[in-house]
Amino acid sequence: MGEATRVSIFSHAFRRIAYWVCITWIFFRAALTYNYKTHVVEVTALDNAWDALKAFTFISKHGRTGFGISCFRILALLALIHWLNFRRVLHERWRRLPDWAAAVLLGAGVALALLFVPVKYKPFIYFQF
Repeated sequence: MGEATRVSIFSHAFRRIAYWVCITWIFFRAALTYNYKTHVVEVTALDNAWDALKAFTFISKHGRTGFGISCFRILALLALIHWLNFRRVLHERWRRLPDWAAAVLLGAGVALALLFVPVKYKPFIYFQF
């Protein structure tokens, strides 16, 4: 078996394992929906996990938000920029930027990334015991 074949098999297996881990985490972290006013379990943990899995795979739009076409446009734009950088089309343009412009772009990127930091901290299940 050649080196390229081994790398291809490893890459394929790694992707499948990564997807499997993501899917199993949905069931692992699922919690039931409990109404504290009426003291009734409204939705079981398995139903919540199934709804999350359907939303994860774009089968349905459960939850407060969904991916609109604008999200896919942003993703396509980022993928295009990444591909152009990979092909070194934008490589020289990034290098020709003045230092202050590079700092402004980096600061804007960090500020944009900080917008996605959750407001409330929820510890992972291993730290809740």
